[in-house]
Formats: sequence, structure tokens, C-alpha cells
Amino acid sequence: MGIGGHDSTLQKSISDLIQTLVTLNQGVHQVFFVIKDRFSDVEQIAFRLLTSVIFKEEVLQYVTIVCTNSKIFNNPAKVEQELSALNKDNKIGPIIKSCNKILFVDNPPINDDDDEHSQANAQKKRLRSREIMLDHLNKCDTLYVPTLNTWETIKRRIECLKGDYPMLSYLIDAVFHLLLALLFSKLGAGLGILGVMLNRAFSRR
Repeated sequence: MGIGGHDSTLQKSISDLIQTLVTLNQGVHQVFFVIKDRFSDVEQIAFRLLTSVIFKEEVLQYVTIVCTNSKIFNNPAKVEQELSALNKDNKIGPIIKSCNKILFVDNPPINDDDDEHSQANAQKKRLRSREIMLDHLNKCDTLYVPTLNTWETIKRRIECLKGDYPMLSYLIDAVFHLLLALLFSKLGAGLGILGVMLNRAFSRR
């Protein structure tokens, strides 16, 4: 799953994300939470909504954070330095430590307008990143079926989250209600209603 930094991207990401979550009753081996560079406030909120508010904390054992667009992904020494810096961050550190793993990759586009050397270099980075992802995924052989928190727990943790990010409380409310709408609706007509809710929620800013 990837969460964008702009409202239009965030809206689509949340919609796509929850439609996927509806099918998780069959179980998953790993949840990839994709970020660009370091965690933004919006990415932190989305992460906490999913891993501690909606679902029980046990899901964290099956969450891998994927840091894409990394310029250091192929340099183990620099990756360790970056991990050390992230772990020392007051907000991001606890997130990193709570998950299964964090991966650094780079998946640059291959543009027809680029010269052959640039295209070959981009392809090399993409292949190496794919190897990193598959190598990790092959080690994740336990099947996990996510379970929801109780309604009282969800409400209590939403208030805590809003207290941590008071300037983004409107966004937390909007995203939270969208999550619930899809999680507890049925595919089909329910998704049409959700689309209207998405447009209204993100046009109120």
C-alpha cells in the first residue's frame, strides 16, 4: 500500500487500500507499507490508523515498510546509518521498531527519451530492488488473518491520534470514516456511496 502526499493521491490511495482490506479475510503473508523518503505526518497517521486503531497490534508482525526512491539502497553501510537515524527519531523510531522490517529500494521509471546508459542503469536498480523485495517475502511464510479492534478501542485510539496531530484532526476524521465505510460495506452499491463520501470529505478543506 502506498499513501501519497497530496489530497488527490491520498483519496485514491485510501479508496484502493480499503477495497483491498475487504478481501483480507483470506489472509496475507505480508503487508507492504510504501513510503517515499521518510514518513510524512499523513503517512504516520495512515500507518497508525491501520496498525493500531482499526486492526489489532498483532498485524505489526506482518508489516514491512518499504522506503522507495532510496539513493542508498545498494549500500549496506549507508542503509545501517539511515536505520540508526530513523530509530532515534521520537515519532518514527517506535514505528520502525514495531514492524517486521524496513526495506530500502529504488524503482525509477524507464523513459524512452533517456539514453541507453540511463535506461540500463534504471533497469539495474529495478531488478535489484525486486530481488530485495522477493528475498524478504520468501522468508515470510506465516499466513495472517487480520482482526479488528473493538468499537470502544477504536474510538479511544482515534481521540489519542487526534491529540498527537491536532492540526490534522480534520484529515484523521475524514480518513477514519472512509476506512469504516469500506470495511463495513458490501462491494457493489456500497462502493458507489463511498465515492461520494470521498469527494465530499476531501473537498471540505
